[in-house]
Amino acid sequence: MVPYWAEYHHAAGKIPAGGIFITSNAQCFGQVVFDAQAGTLNVPTGNAHYDVTGKVIDGWVETSIRGDFIRKIWNIEPKYLSRVEVTIEYNANDTSAATSTTKYITAEDKIEIKAYGFHYSSPQIKIKFPKTAFIQPTPPPAPVPSNKKNVTIVCIKGKLTKKVSGLQPKCPTGYKIKR
Repeated sequence: MVPYWAEYHHAAGKIPAGGIFITSNAQCFGQVVFDAQAGTLNVPTGNAHYDVTGKVIDGWVETSIRGDFIRKIWNIEPKYLSRVEVTIEYNANDTSAATSTTKYITAEDKIEIKAYGFHYSSPQIKIKFPKTAFIQPTPPPAPVPSNKKNVTIVCIKGKLTKKVSGLQPKCPTGYKIKR
């Protein structure tokens, strides 16, 4: 729990808890981590390779991520996630793609990712988000320089003089502009 808290404590108060749910017929062997550089959600898993009859176990994983979570925490717009790539990494030299489906549910503002057809030993499941889904920060608009200049006029009232400055300066009551 501590590594999870350390990674996402900045989200406290911004979004309610429970932003991501991962279900699988395996066990999670470590912290689920989002790798911003690679754009992947990494899930270390493991299970028996064979069932009791000696048949290879077909793996599956289903993920549901709330839209507010994925936007605020990872800067990804879920409505642009029409297709994500789910790969199964067994070791550095053995990676295969899983059969996967991706669906954005507008009414519930959540993304559902399902992957099937891989085997277990101790793989790491990687869910790769397309670059087009990442929200690009918009720069603040540059201040527009004003073409208007400050003008100073001299106002007189008998022997008294006053200088008044502004964009459209006016003499105080009783004063007249000096020409």
